[in-house]
Amino acid sequence: MTKTKTIAQLMTKHPLTIGYEEAIQKASEVMLEHRFRHLPVIDQIGEVIGILSDRDIQRAMEVRRHGIETETVIASHRKVKDFMSWPAHTVGDHTPLKNVLSLMINEKISAVLVSAELTSKVRGIITSEDLLKEFERLLNEDEGEDVIPVIPGGKDPANIFRD
Repeated sequence: MTKTKTIAQLMTKHPLTIGYEEAIQKASEVMLEHRFRHLPVIDQIGEVIGILSDRDIQRAMEVRRHGIETETVIASHRKVKDFMSWPAHTVGDHTPLKNVLSLMINEKISAVLVSAELTSKVRGIITSEDLLKEFERLLNEDEGEDVIPVIPGGKDPANIFRD
């Protein structure tokens, strides 16, 4: 088996960030445009102070009624700071991968920010999806098998007739 990668190798380097005073609408647009589920939140000097998730964006939704019609919209007057999770879980870029995994499991979180040692500047982000991809790679390496493709729509070819 090949040596496990480090957190610095698995993380998304230099993730986009958003200021805590920005409109939640802008954060939602950035996340949709780039297909992100997490966005680090920074203060005026660029230090990490929190994280915004797609679930936080959902909490920012307001239902507006127009007679019997309803629409769901982002609270346009609200700021990122009103919905972000803080403090963000941050680890150094030399933190062992197993420690990051334990942190995510124990804290029930799906993303951890990575910073350079002795600073609060964001260097990267590691998500549960990153860890699942590494797990898949390790399983395939152990088994020496090809990945079975998943049919769009979430159907596994092995189980397609069971539904």
